Amino acid sequence: MNDFPQWVAGEICFRLEDELDGDNQCRTFEKARCSSYFKAGLDGIQRLGAFSKFKHLWTFLPLAQSYSYNERGFLSDNVTFHIIPKLQYLRVLPLKGYCLVNLPDSIGDLKLLRYLDLSHTNIIRLPESITGIYYLQTLLLECCNDVGELPTGMKNLTNLRHLNNSSQYSLKGMPPDLGKLTNLQTLPNFLVGKDSGFSGVGELGSLLHLRGTLRIARLENVNEAKDAAMANLAGKNGIDALQLDWYKGEITDIDVLEMLQPPRMLKELTLIRYGGLKFPSWMGNPSLANMELIRLEDCKGCRFLPPLGQLVSLKELIIKRMSGVESIGSVFYGEGCLNPFPLLETISFENMENWKDWFPVETTNGMEGFPRLKELVVRRCW
Repeated sequence: MNDFPQWVAGEICFRLEDELDGDNQCRTFEKARCSSYFKAGLDGIQRLGAFSKFKHLWTFLPLAQSYSYNERGFLSDNVTFHIIPKLQYLRVLPLKGYCLVNLPDSIGDLKLLRYLDLSHTNIIRLPESITGIYYLQTLLLECCNDVGELPTGMKNLTNLRHLNNSSQYSLKGMPPDLGKLTNLQTLPNFLVGKDSGFSGVGELGSLLHLRGTLRIARLENVNEAKDAAMANLAGKNGIDALQLDWYKGEITDIDVLEMLQPPRMLKELTLIRYGGLKFPSWMGNPSLANMELIRLEDCKGCRFLPPLGQLVSLKELIIKRMSGVESIGSVFYGEGCLNPFPLLETISFENMENWKDWFPVETTNGMEGFPRLKELVVRRCW
């Protein structure tokens, strides 16, 4: 922690590395609200035992230069099981980057906790008691790849605003009734579970304040188009980037994707392993006037690309492993569109093994088209 917050907080702020005399130390323990320390290779009871004397601590703040795999430290069970749960006034608990496997059930005793960061740890499971921390607003689980399921009582965390589970690919699905977390603003990764023990995609419908990036994966588990319609993606104008992901590229009901129409303000769209035979009607619709980037990958059942030339703000287009496409022509540019791809700067085609023909585009300026194009990448095609 730098000197500025310590200057503001005075004696309320304490650094473990500070050299204190006996009287001054006792007084600091009594008044400290914010504490920090630099992480070591092993942070155990001998090093961090002093924190057990902090009766009214609000912030427990380990500091590190980076969170790379080789520089992560170990936090002993004596600290996580016997010291931290006793800090009853804690509001902020960042444990990012520790080689931490388990949390005690007593973590749920931290009733005033607002912020919990377990990103880049080896945590296996979150204790169900976490769902009793009513005031929790931020739960960060980025790159927690050993967590298969979230606690079933997550619906009780009604004050939760940020649930960052990005790069967490081991999840089997989202806990039931996730739609009750109506204050959620951040949810980068939503996985559709196979059975009723998980939230269906329709639970997204009541999450009206979502913003930033949203990835919806395991869409092969969506059984009916009406479930997809309940997600109401079109009404979530705070979302900038949307990724729709199927698992194995199985045959997909076009009606499901039709009902997952994105909001008009969307800037980035990615489709991966979509198994339908054609793209939905909203793909390439001029109403998506803010779209700047589109990725289509492993959509092998589609024979024709959607009319993306009608997207007036599109700057980058990436198309990979679409073996069903044999030709690109007027449909791609948009039927009747006189000035397709007006802002497109980059096009990338990769692994299009059955692609044979690319018919030129006829524009108001002749046959040239792509007036802003700077880079054309074609790899392992034909």
